[in-house]
Amino acid sequence: MKKVIYNAILIAIILVTIYQIICLPFTFYIWGIGMLIFWIWVKRDITELIAWLLEKKKTIEKPFQEKRVINMPDFEIQRRSYIELVKHCCPTQTQQKLMPFFENLTDYQGNYNYGTTLNYVVDCSTEKSLGFIERLDWKQEVEDLILILDDILNKNYNGLKVDFPKEIGGNTTLFLEDVFGTYNKCLNEHGMQMGFIDTQSDEYVFFVHKVLDRDEVAKLINLIGYNYFEK
Repeated sequence: MKKVIYNAILIAIILVTIYQIICLPFTFYIWGIGMLIFWIWVKRDITELIAWLLEKKKTIEKPFQEKRVINMPDFEIQRRSYIELVKHCCPTQTQQKLMPFFENLTDYQGNYNYGTTLNYVVDCSTEKSLGFIERLDWKQEVEDLILILDDILNKNYNGLKVDFPKEIGGNTTLFLEDVFGTYNKCLNEHGMQMGFIDTQSDEYVFFVHKVLDRDEVAKLINLIGYNYFEK
């Protein structure tokens, strides 16, 4: 959509410039040529701005799921589902660190500081560098994703090395291209994939699991109270 908008404006500028060259004196159409050159020069910045506006529009149109969840599963079901998810995504050593945490986990839904139990779990996982469930903002760089994936694969999947591209389509920002889809194809070659938790907000909440476990982990995410999706 952002490329369509950008190209539509570019075509409009070109048509106006052609009209000025044919019908108007030099002093008029030089402005059109200047605008055309400027628009091409700032392509990336303009494209990012359009994408940002579209993302914000989407956020406004779709209220955050974490703020409107009504029928959250019973908390004991959520807690046990987190434990089962750990078993699918983490090695024994990490499980030993996380099990006591989840055995003593309490409900943070509506908590002033965290808002949801999921937010609390993600924050604790990140702070302890456990490589379990991670979060990235929509405007972060591809490099941030690579660092997180490398860390997860190193800690949870025996140091698995995956050759991720550094840029997608010449861009380095997560939302500009299908970064996650491209990286999932790289993971798929090793029997792995990213799974995403749908918080319906301007962030990406995800984890890495085996492709063969896809259906099981999707059920666990539903039992935690969210929808699972993949890119």
